[in-house]
Order: sequence, then C-alpha cells, then structure tokens
Amino acid sequence: MRNIMHFIGVFSLALALAGCATGGSRTVAGADISDPITSLKNGEIRLECDTACAAAWGSARRVARGLYDAELWSDLTYHVVKVGHRVDQAYFYLGRAAEGLRHFQAAKIYFRLAAANGYKCAGFINVCDGLDVPSATREALMRVEQAIAAETSKSEASKADIRPAEAQKTEVSATSPAKSEVPATTTSKNGGPSSVSISSLSFGKNETLINDIEAMRKETLSKGSFETNSEHKQRRSRYIDEFARKKGYRITLDIDNAQNDKEKLVHFDPDTEELRIAMPQITRRILFLETGEAGSPRWIHYSFIPIHSTDQKLGTYQASNRLGASIDVLEMAVTRYGLAVLSQATRSYGTDSRQTFTTHMKKDDARELLAKGRIVMEFSVDPRYPSNRDNPLLLIEKNEHKPKFDSPVDATDTRYAIPVRLLRVRLVSRAGAEIFSAEGQQIDVEALTY
Repeated sequence: MRNIMHFIGVFSLALALAGCATGGSRTVAGADISDPITSLKNGEIRLECDTACAAAWGSARRVARGLYDAELWSDLTYHVVKVGHRVDQAYFYLGRAAEGLRHFQAAKIYFRLAAANGYKCAGFINVCDGLDVPSATREALMRVEQAIAAETSKSEASKADIRPAEAQKTEVSATSPAKSEVPATTTSKNGGPSSVSISSLSFGKNETLINDIEAMRKETLSKGSFETNSEHKQRRSRYIDEFARKKGYRITLDIDNAQNDKEKLVHFDPDTEELRIAMPQITRRILFLETGEAGSPRWIHYSFIPIHSTDQKLGTYQASNRLGASIDVLEMAVTRYGLAVLSQATRSYGTDSRQTFTTHMKKDDARELLAKGRIVMEFSVDPRYPSNRDNPLLLIEKNEHKPKFDSPVDATDTRYAIPVRLLRVRLVSRAGAEIFSAEGQQIDVEALTY
C-alpha cells in the first residue's frame, strides 16, 4: 500500500512538473527564457503557470526559502524560473534577487507584480514559509524606490561635479581614522597588515553608549525652518564633534550570556582546541555615505552587537483565522541599543566577511574562560553612515514579528546602532588577567562600501 501511495505521489508531481513545462516562465513577449539572469535584469520574467504548478511549487518552496535566507540571488532566480508558478511569493523572490544584484528598476517591477498578483501564498492555507509577503513587498518597494532616486541623484551630481578625481579621493579618505605616530600592526583573517590608532580616543563604557543613543534619538539634525545654512552647518559640526570625533567605546561583556549562546561571539572547538572570536552575522544595507554636502548610496556590511535591550508589553488583542479559530495575541515592542561593527563589503554573498580571530587553548582553560571570563572590545565611531537625514550617527532597523497560532506574539523589534570600527578585542579571566588580545581590521574607507 505504501508503495502504491508513493507511486501516486511521484506520478502526481511528474504531472505537475509537466504542466509547468508547458506554462511556466516566459518573457513579456511570450518567448522562452534562455538566460534567466539577463531576463531578471531586464525585468521581463513573467510567471504564467497557475494551479498546474501548485504541487511543483509546494515541493520547491523549502529550497527557495533556503536560497532566499542565504541570499544566493542567482540560484534563487533559476529556481523560481524553473517552476514558473504565478504566486505573489515567487514574484517577491524575483524582486529580492533583482534588488540583491542591484538591478533596482527590475526589482521594482517584480515587487509591483507581487503586490498586484491575485494568487496569494497566504490563502485559505498559509504557505508563505514564515514570510509576510504583502508587508515585505511594501517595504521592499519603498527601499528600491529610494535606491533608484539615490542613483539618479548620484548620476546627476557626477555630471555636474567638475572637481578633479584626485581631490574627491582625498576628501573621502580624510574621514578614515588618523594613524598614530607609532601604529601597532597585526594580521587578521580577512586581510593583510592593519594599522590602529587608539591613543587619541576617549573611551566610554557600556553605560556611556546607552546614554549616547538615548541622546541621539532625541536630537534632529535636519535644518530648522528659521535656521540659516551657516547656523545649521555649525550645529551639525558641533554635534559630530561631541559624539563622534576622538570618541570611542570600550565595551565589556560576560562571555557566558544568552547573546553569546546565540551568536557564538566566542566559541571553542574541542576537536581542534581552537578558540574563535567572531563578530555576529553580517547585515547588508544600502545607506547614504556622507562625502560632503550631497550623500551617495552605498551598500555596507556590519555586525550588530546588542548592549542593552528593553521589552515593553503593549497589551493583548484577539485574532482569528479564516476558519474562525481565535487566539489571544500579546502585543510587544522590543528596543535594542548596540553597535554596528563595520566589515569588508563584498558583492559575493557567499563570502563570510565578519572580522574573526583565532587562538589555540587547552580544553580546561577554555572551559574556565567561557564560564567566567569576559570579552573587552574597543571601537572608534565612524559617523558617515546615516540611515536617515535627521541623525547621521544612528543606524535604525525595524523588524516585525507577526503572530501565529504556535507563537501568538505581535512584536516590533527596533534596533538603534552606532556605526563603529573595531580597534581591539581582548579576552580576560575572572581575575582580570589578559588571556588573548588582537587588533581589529583597519580596512580602508572604500573597502567598507560598494
């Protein structure tokens, strides 16, 4: 009986795939797609297979979500085009692939197709694989429209800019940390020799960081209605001087904490006896880079290290699905303060560009250190990456967790992070003795963005 059911399942899937082969993906002109990446770039992919491909897409969804999570955009494109199922989730994946490959005009087309598509993954049965496709699509449309506007502004500015190229290069490089008279040199995993400068910095502690972010949230640096250009420029300069120039943070964290359990900031491999310090997973964002009066869009890569978190319960409400089942939902707001540790920017999404340091240690020593030791990190502030025009020293990221029956929580998670460069990382014992020390990777300004 089991063999018969297996045969029926395989036969049904084969029929579904055959249906996709006759419908599937086409160009706007109705032609077969021979080069999915070129068609993606041109915004001409159209998914034309409806119910005939539902079973095939059901089998392919898990792989598609994995490619999406891994940000393997080319592979995701091939996977979606191969099935060709016309559903909002598939068009959303094409939009994210186009956005990830920086084809913003094409991404805009696919996101609009996702929003307008009548066949939704969140139908009678939700098969969106944990994605809130309508919400994610709206946010993505806003994001790519901002990127398109920024590229247009940059193109117009470059045509009008008559300054010598060498002068522009000097201006950008001037924002990188100054070298000390006798710089220390080390070698990190992600690059060659690196120079650091910490002698001229004034370091604040964990509490200072929290207080600074609180102050930054209350301050707006946009030009006031009755403020002259000169007054605005002076006020902005004073603010940057107060919070960024010649300022750094010396952050101390217990190695044995919940965040380390999740991110593996400090990890020991008993087989190789290798102790590894690695910054958290990379976040990729397109932001404006401050290079003068006009900002220009750049992709930056950074690791978010949370220092302080507050959870606020806003109340409860009752929600129900289309079948009439109801549940009480807890509404929460989570606010996190921390640091955005800048890393090498790369177009290769499969490359792990986190700053990583390793040393060898005996198992018993490592066990004692991970249980009772601390990690001390020193950072310098890099004030060139505003996520909004009101404050150039804060990266603000908001994520929403939609309630489900197995997780009835409606939470908004907002992160406020100061962009920094890692200068030094140390591991110290419970008694305060230094066990390990390494210098951060002081990569050049241009390597931080692309």
